[in-house]
Amino acid sequence: IKSSTPLFVLGFAFLLKLERPSLRLSAVIALIAVGELITVHHPSPEEPRPSDLMNSTRSAASGASNSTCAASTSPKENLPVGAFLCLLAAASSGLRWTLLQLTLTQLPPGWRAPFVQLRLVAPYTF
Repeated sequence: IKSSTPLFVLGFAFLLKLERPSLRLSAVIALIAVGELITVHHPSPEEPRPSDLMNSTRSAASGASNSTCAASTSPKENLPVGAFLCLLAAASSGLRWTLLQLTLTQLPPGWRAPFVQLRLVAPYTF
């Protein structure tokens, strides 16, 4: 989910009119979205999930049998909150990059040198 930041960057760039929507950019967005969907696609029933492997490793390492020492909350209960927080972080990152681009494009011509921009964006690096 975190790698969906470019989708948010392009979305905010379209909203703030930094980019004009085009067929090429729409194709890029579609390819990223399809890649994201393929990444989160659940494995077939005969393949173990990574969370199942982690739970079996933990119980084997602690010497516990079955689920007698299971945590009070399952990973599935925290999934919507974690997914929302991750999407919120990606959206915030996309907005940050877009606002930075908007700020840098509105600088006076004398301030467009790379070192001047670096000084403005990250003043403590010098």
